[in-house]
Amino acid sequence: MSTQPQLIGLIDRPRPEVTFGVVQTHEDGWLIDAQPFVMTRVRNLFRNGRSAWNCGKFTHNPVILPKTPDSGKDLLWLLDRHPLDVGDDVWHDLTRYSERYDRALAAAAVGDSNHSFDLSHGALQMAKPPYWYQAGYVNLVKTVRRILNADWIGGGKSVSLIATLCEPDARPALIVCQPHLTLQFREFLNEFLPDATVQVLKTGMKKEIKPVDVVIVGYTGLRPWQDVLVPYPFRSICFDEIQDLRHLDTEKRRVSIALSERADFVTGYSATPIYNYGSEIWSILDVLSPGCLGAQGDFKREWCTGDRVNSPAALNSYLKSRGLMIRRTAKDVKGSETKPQKQTITLEGDMHTLRQVQDVAKALAMSVLSNRVGESEKSARELDWKLRHATGVAKAKPAAEFVKMLCESGEKVLLFGWHREVYDIWKYHLKNFNPVLCTGSETPAQKQAAKDKFLKDGSCQVFICSLRSGAGIDGLQDVCHLAVFGELDWSPQVLDQCIGRLRPELNKEEILAYFLTIDDGADPFMIERLGDKRSQSDGIIDGKDSEGEILEDGPPADRIRQMAEAYLMLIGEEIPVAEPQSGLHAEVASALRKIKLPSSSEREMQEAIWAALPGLVPDALVEREYRIGERGRLDFLVTSGSDSIAVECKIDQTGRGSVYRQVRRYIEEADVSGVVILAPWSGVSNFVVEDVPVTVVDWAKAKI
Repeated sequence: MSTQPQLIGLIDRPRPEVTFGVVQTHEDGWLIDAQPFVMTRVRNLFRNGRSAWNCGKFTHNPVILPKTPDSGKDLLWLLDRHPLDVGDDVWHDLTRYSERYDRALAAAAVGDSNHSFDLSHGALQMAKPPYWYQAGYVNLVKTVRRILNADWIGGGKSVSLIATLCEPDARPALIVCQPHLTLQFREFLNEFLPDATVQVLKTGMKKEIKPVDVVIVGYTGLRPWQDVLVPYPFRSICFDEIQDLRHLDTEKRRVSIALSERADFVTGYSATPIYNYGSEIWSILDVLSPGCLGAQGDFKREWCTGDRVNSPAALNSYLKSRGLMIRRTAKDVKGSETKPQKQTITLEGDMHTLRQVQDVAKALAMSVLSNRVGESEKSARELDWKLRHATGVAKAKPAAEFVKMLCESGEKVLLFGWHREVYDIWKYHLKNFNPVLCTGSETPAQKQAAKDKFLKDGSCQVFICSLRSGAGIDGLQDVCHLAVFGELDWSPQVLDQCIGRLRPELNKEEILAYFLTIDDGADPFMIERLGDKRSQSDGIIDGKDSEGEILEDGPPADRIRQMAEAYLMLIGEEIPVAEPQSGLHAEVASALRKIKLPSSSEREMQEAIWAALPGLVPDALVEREYRIGERGRLDFLVTSGSDSIAVECKIDQTGRGSVYRQVRRYIEEADVSGVVILAPWSGVSNFVVEDVPVTVVDWAKAKI
């Protein structure tokens, strides 16, 4: 912004004689301290405001607003309605952010409609001119400078990216992409912007950036190259497949923000930026334009319940009207949309493989549902890996037979999976069709060689690709129109990216996608999740109203807990309830697991508990041989306040029916609030009898 408008703003600013409070600069934004009737309006208007207790002159609870264009614009409106004392520095800040809001609004309204592609005298010329909608995007970028391009898969986002780099004020530029796409981007630049000088950064090479027009680095290269990249005077930063930055607290995201803060133009590209919950959009846009949606807490307070966006379609409208995101579909551009045909094929899997892991998977599922801190989290990771791995192996051979049938008819096949052992089975059974691999184990050069062979060698009919390595690969549509999913992913957006590699809009053949499943293992649950209602991604990216979410992927713990329940139901096992995590019950159960117990007799076991338990629960009263009823006794009764936990020891394995009868007796005669039983045990270890939680500690598996 020039100096003159700033001076005019200060000269013309209102200076009311009567004010009802003050607006001050705070380290976290703008602090509003005003009389109660004004603060009521402030809290109703600014849902993203945060309380600043006991630091106000006019109110005990001032509000801090994040410094965003939205807040600046709304705060100026508030000052017109309720005059507050504002210093010149704060006024300058407010008008600056408000003008940013106005410019973005105007640019979002007209920028995309300007389809001319006019370059200056010193610009690099494109060998192939961009399409009209790509030119419209370039003109929009020139005005808003920071934006997410979420055009449809196959919509030429790579060409749109390259077209933004023609002008001299956009270079030098840095393109950040997935590691296996660095060489492909160099090829794109050679094809569309041949006069641009390019450097691809690789691990192991001398950490020096040459004076070139475009530097390309993989996301995994951001951390080792950060000391060279961050201080380099890049004018443009372009994040391809920006969904890689959706996770908070990663080093590559921190480096990306540092790069973004120093650049003039920052753009992101992904048709599927949201893989799970809608709150991921904050993480992505905050990289492109730090602070554009306020702090994460501010964004969640205004838009979300937890991580779930309350109104995805409204957020879509907001992001597009603010010039933060642009999204065109094939129907918008071409007037029609080519959708791939999808078919689920149920195979006869190798049940022996699944039976081999059934006991382990059952134990892990029980542990996941136990809610024991540390143990359940580890079990969740193991259950997810073991059950999906066993499912993949169980159907690997029949999946290979299905692909073999397609290849024998002369087709080339894009085959997606996840586990290395599954790839090995496929390679063996499909060896006559010369399969090549593009997974997490190959270098970018090896992946490029595999793609070249698949495209040019007629005898190479199978391209085995990792589910998470499919994003961004281009050219496969020239020789292939069949996608086969030998394994599934939790995210439908990952599956969309995989199918998108066959470019439905450009492919001469109809795209066919086959999802191969079995009626056991992880598949039934994953299919149910993938077939659920529409996602937040549909609402936020496409602006569609949705009643629910497709694949409520969410926190892994929630997802795996549900898979654990589904698996236990599938194999006919009872689902345990969660063990209490606080209170006397949890304290007693935890203490008993720490005691090394003799197994020769119940009397010796009770002696060991009597010697150790009082010291492990010092704030509770431990009583031994506690009398209940006329002739009954409890081995131990542990009491604290209104809580009383019965503890019983069993040297021999006991049955579920016997335990139920005992627990009911304890409830009736001792009015206990919980029961902990030490006994050799198999099956559900946490359950409820008449609303009283029961935990069975298998003393044979005690930790100490």
